[in-house]
Amino acid sequence: MARMPRVPSWKDSQKMDKAKAFYEPISAGYHPGWKCADLESRLDGKFVPKISDALAGKTLIHHPVRPKIEGEYPILQAFKDAKRAREAEPVLSAHCLPLTFPIKAEKVRYPASTKRGADNPLYFVSSQVIGKEPPQQHQLAERYFPKNCDYTKTYTDSKPRITGLVTRPTMSRVHRELDQPY
Repeated sequence: MARMPRVPSWKDSQKMDKAKAFYEPISAGYHPGWKCADLESRLDGKFVPKISDALAGKTLIHHPVRPKIEGEYPILQAFKDAKRAREAEPVLSAHCLPLTFPIKAEKVRYPASTKRGADNPLYFVSSQVIGKEPPQQHQLAERYFPKNCDYTKTYTDSKPRITGLVTRPTMSRVHRELDQPY
């Protein structure tokens, strides 16, 4: 039985390099011919292996090496546990996991108004009704979908980069031939 060449087929017979497998483009292994037919495009009279034989001859590429963090980190574990405790049950239509609302109705307390004459009915306005009594539990949300900017907080640059479009030519301080007019 004929054996297929390695997939992807490099001409050297060395063991597959992880860096080469990771950085080489996917299109490098493409060829219009069939590998089982000596890279010919027509299969008339050629031996075609079964799919199980073809998959058995495939070279497995290992995943790139990633750092492994070992050890116990109690502060990090407590942070993860507290975050996991606030998670609500998932919603099918949501792109992220909802969190339970962080406060209960019995803990809501509004401070008394410090304005002079706030209790005088002569100066009463309808906006004073808002917040006059604390909310009931059914008036508060059970869950919400947070926007906590965790992704943005991962940027570690101390100052923002200049991302604006510069349309002015860059003039050299050394010589006129080093100017960049474009």
